Amino acid sequence: KTKVKDKMDQLNESELNVYRATFSLFDKEGDGTIGTSELRSIFQKLNLGDFSEEEIQVMINIVDLDGNGNITFDEFVELMTYQKVNEEDEMKQAFIQFDTNNDGKISKEELKSAVRKMGVVIDDKELTAMFQEADIDNDGGIDFEEFKSMMDSANFN
Repeated sequence: KTKVKDKMDQLNESELNVYRATFSLFDKEGDGTIGTSELRSIFQKLNLGDFSEEEIQVMINIVDLDGNGNITFDEFVELMTYQKVNEEDEMKQAFIQFDTNNDGKISKEELKSAVRKMGVVIDDKELTAMFQEADIDNDGGIDFEEFKSMMDSANFN
């Protein structure tokens, strides 16, 4: 229980209110729990992924502290923060793949190389525009925060 309490303490009031509202919206029976079909609806509506009932059950099992097969609000917060941490880790791994010289920034050449490795055909003009849009502070490199913004706006994740 303290693990969940620690995670809840790390969230700001606005984040907690969003989680509460989301949980309440999908707690159809009003019993304080959400099952697999309800959780699947949440993920679909929030564009977090289209998971099968089996995949959702696995997620529930990860955070289901009381073992009842459903999740309570505390368990829901645990799941949502777990999902957030995984996305951040995936984003860091992608950034490392782009930043081939490991200087903490993606150069225009590194971006060009990575985009081509992904099989995307892009001309230099489009690449320059993409790079300039992503390089928010105009320092000639895309740092991790700028990379996250670029990926979020392009819906790559």
